[in-house]
Amino acid sequence: MKSIKFKLIVTHVIVIALVSAISLTFITSFAESYIISDTQRKLSDDAIEISKALDGSYNLDQYISVQRIFQKIANNNNSMLILTTDGNDMYSLNFDFIEITPKEFAAIIKDKINTLGTHIIRVGEDNYSIYITDIHDRIMDNTIGYVVLIAPVVAYNMYSPLVRLYMFSLSGASILAILIALVLSNPMIENIKKLKMRANLVANRRFDEEILINSKDEIGELALSIDAMADSIQEYDYNQKVFLQNASHELRTPLMSLRGFAEGLKDGVFNDIPTTSDLILGEVTRLEKLVEDVMYLTKIESSYSTSVMSEISIEDLIDESISRIAGIAIANGICVVKNIQNNVILHGDGEKLVTAFVNILSNGLRYAADMIIINVEVKNEYVNIEIIDDGSGINEEDLLHLFDRFYKGQGGKHGLGLSITKAIIVAHKGTISAFNRKNDENKTGAVFKIVLPIYSVNVFVEKID
Repeated sequence: MKSIKFKLIVTHVIVIALVSAISLTFITSFAESYIISDTQRKLSDDAIEISKALDGSYNLDQYISVQRIFQKIANNNNSMLILTTDGNDMYSLNFDFIEITPKEFAAIIKDKINTLGTHIIRVGEDNYSIYITDIHDRIMDNTIGYVVLIAPVVAYNMYSPLVRLYMFSLSGASILAILIALVLSNPMIENIKKLKMRANLVANRRFDEEILINSKDEIGELALSIDAMADSIQEYDYNQKVFLQNASHELRTPLMSLRGFAEGLKDGVFNDIPTTSDLILGEVTRLEKLVEDVMYLTKIESSYSTSVMSEISIEDLIDESISRIAGIAIANGICVVKNIQNNVILHGDGEKLVTAFVNILSNGLRYAADMIIINVEVKNEYVNIEIIDDGSGINEEDLLHLFDRFYKGQGGKHGLGLSITKAIIVAHKGTISAFNRKNDENKTGAVFKIVLPIYSVNVFVEKID
């Protein structure tokens, strides 16, 4: 398996090679075109200047001023021919760089003197750029000859100086890229190795061992994510252990009671069989209820939990919840009052939401003195539901653990009802909290506040006083 360092180095080199190949193609193409164009422009300027200097003259010795131009041509490694009107060689300059004689060159371009301007000709293995202009006698108003300036065309190939310089630069850039890749990849590789070690520790449930990864990039963000995942798994493991311990404790009590009744019946301790049977059935019922609640809570918190989502009004949910605890409320002499400011349509699992409300109302019935008030208010895209009793309130130490599994406050049962309620509300993307009521009238009691998002809000159905 190739390492990341190796892949980074290869990637750097490939990118440089591709960019270099593409740029070299463009450079050689455009450089050759530009140089030829620039050379032709200079040849044109020099040829025209010479033509003007020779204009109207038949004796070259009289034009000392043109020697400056001739020197310029020689310095630029260019060549020059002055031809007669019939194309014969009359004067040549700096022909040492051309493989043929001026006379032979004049013969090659003889058919081109009638076409003034720029031409590209090939002599042997070399190409030349030439510029032809006429020498015009202003006095006689006729052409007395031609000036031909000649410059070699540079061929760009693997052996040309520019390409060789470019290839040398490419080699240097590749070596530099490899060194940079090595320097930059080392910290990243070390951090990735640390991430691997951290992941292995999490896989082996070794949460207490920390590996410091100091990185401000995506690797650092990944390290933070792995740490958050480890914390979440650790918390989940802890909660699972606590859950199993509490479940075992809660199940042990009725099981021990059933075992005692069974042994008593076997040994003939209990003479009143019907009463004993009722006690056993009571313990079995309690055990069944506990198991059902545990399974229901597990089902709600499971990602595989199925919900029957539908459109249901908040008033219908409240009415259904009140009807389910109405018998107990009447028996205990407790009045349940609803105050629904706006009736809205929620999108959710009606049966589970009713279960959540019933659990809170049942809890309130155990502590309320005379009344339970249900307030419903819509704010923005959320519906706020408050269930208030007029009891003595919740102990401050119980408030911190009220929704924990198997936590039983004063007068509680097996401690799963409010845990189930919280799981249902969270599954509906809502929040639930509990606190004690305190106002100007010094009224006491517990307040459960539920906030649910309104996924599908219809126009307010009615106003309820």
